[in-house]
Formats: sequence, C-alpha cells, structure tokens
Amino acid sequence: MSSNDQTPNNQFPAVPPPTKPAPAGRRVLPLSPGRQAALPLSSRSPAAWAAALVDLGDPRHALVEITASGLLRWWSPQPGRRTADGQAGSPDPLQLVWCRRAAPDVELVALAVGALVAPGPNSAGTGGEPGAPMCVAVAATRCGEYAVTVGNWREGTTTVAGRGAAVDAVLLYLGLSTAPEARTPADLVCSMWVDRLLAAGALHPGRVRTWADAVRHHPLGASAPTSMQLSAASRDLGRFGWDRIRLAVGAGRAEWSELSPSAARWMDRGAFARWLLDRYPDLDDQRLALRAVLPARLATTVGRTIEASLG
Repeated sequence: MSSNDQTPNNQFPAVPPPTKPAPAGRRVLPLSPGRQAALPLSSRSPAAWAAALVDLGDPRHALVEITASGLLRWWSPQPGRRTADGQAGSPDPLQLVWCRRAAPDVELVALAVGALVAPGPNSAGTGGEPGAPMCVAVAATRCGEYAVTVGNWREGTTTVAGRGAAVDAVLLYLGLSTAPEARTPADLVCSMWVDRLLAAGALHPGRVRTWADAVRHHPLGASAPTSMQLSAASRDLGRFGWDRIRLAVGAGRAEWSELSPSAARWMDRGAFARWLLDRYPDLDDQRLALRAVLPARLATTVGRTIEASLG
C-alpha cells in the first residue's frame, strides 16, 4: 500500500510519485470534485478546516494535512479494518496520529472524528428520516493555533473550547507542546481510589464498611494504613509531579492505564497527565456518589482524606 498526495486544484503544484509505503492503518483517498469544492483549500485557518470537515458529514474518520507548498493529503482508515478487540468497525481515530510525527513540511493538520455522537431525539429529518449524526473535528497549525468543531451538515456547526485527548494528539503529531495540567498525581490516585470504592460498593453492597476495608482499595494503601499517612503519601506523590511517572512508564518500569511505553515517550507532561486523569469522572461528582454506597461516617472520612491529600 502506498501514499499519494492529492492535488486539490490547478493552483497547486503537481505531486511526485510516492516513494515510500503509507503508514500502517492509513490510506490516501481520492477526493471527488464536489468534496474538493467544499473544502477551504486556500485557507490555513484551523476553525475553517474543522468546520468544513464536520459539514462534509462523512461517517469515516480522517486525517488531513496541508503542506507548505499547498499539497493536500487525506488519510482515512482502511475499509474492513477491525478494532483491537476483533470487532468490525472503524478504529480509534487517534490511531491516525498516535505515536507519530507529521512531516516537516506540514503546516496544518485536521482530524475528523466521524459519527462520534448518535443523533439526538430532536434531530430527525423530514418525513421521519433519522437525524444526521454529530461529528467532531480538531484542526491545528504549526504555530499552535487550534480549533474544535462539533455539529453536522443538517443542524450546523459550533466551535467549542477545551482540551482533550484529540487536541493533545494533534498538537503532539505536529511536534508541539500541549497545555500544562494543573492537577497532580495526587488527583489521580484519589480518583482511582474513589472509582474502586464505587465499583466495590455497587458490585458487593455492604462489603466496604470500615476504614480498613476502604484503605485496601487505595493505590497507596498498602504503605499508608491511616488517614493521615495516606493523605501525606498522596501529597508527596503530587509534589513529585508527572515526569517521574511518565519516564517510568516510558522506560517500561511501570504500568498505568494500559499506556504503552512508546506512547508515554511520545507524550509530553500535560498530555500524559490528561490521558490518565480524564479516564475518570469529575472527582467532586465521584465523592458525592460515595454516600450512596458507603456508610455515612466512612464516606465523610474518605472525603476528608481526599481533601487533605489535595491540600
């Protein structure tokens, strides 16, 4: 399988023959004249490209690159490709950029996530037709400007704020730094603890009734059996920061959330932190939910330990 640069229109230079195979999991699709006309080929605006990709309404994931000479590259998952668990369907769209770097001549990158959100109850079309699926696209330039757009061709698009795995992945693909993360590893171990407590309380009601029961679910509980010791150990971990954990994962000396060593080495501090933290719901929401599965006094003690851990 080989990669071809696509020539959007006559104002762009001719494309030389491919000289190397396309990266695994990618193929370059020919663009129809209609699709070319719908793209902002003369623009280098991330917002314009993100909105245009959402407007296309294509259910497939895609990676778009614009080079300094004006060439357009359009990567899309291979047809019939199976997911990691062997199921038919589209692979994770982040795999189009995961652990990779864009070529030096790439000025703009856009990642389209097709049909990310199912149609809402009020998005049905005329005549009872099902509504258009909601799609998301992220676009960024070498200077670090980026945009995230959500919507569809029927209901319009909206540019949204915020950071996440897709934004981080696109910036890393361009070789750029991601935003700093204010939360620390102490937030991570607290989220892991509460998540485990909620799971234990839901699966085995009444089994977590004492502090000794609760502390066994904490990642640091084996070495810090009291509330004061546990909060102190968590604060110490927070002061160490993310680099110590990231370097250990990158060297294969530690495992966190099934993140591979190569992925940890590819990430910077902020992206690594968010990848681990954002796997869990908001910590404040988790703490409120504890009262539904733990005795009231124990839930209060756990909450106070978390507050001391993050203080």
